[in-house]
Amino acid sequence: MKNATFARYHKKAVVIISISEYWSEALVRYVHPEAKQPKGAFKISLNLLKEF
Repeated sequence: MKNATFARYHKKAVVIISISEYWSEALVRYVHPEAKQPKGAFKISLNLLKEF
């Protein structure tokens, strides 16, 4: 991954893989997933993402 865009989701760092402005969703994955967090990519609302 050459150019990664980072954001915060529930006070944890995530990498934004892709953004769909039409659906207002982002495909993200945690930078360092913990035990109860998903290890793969998942979709969330753009409203829930915060800038670093």
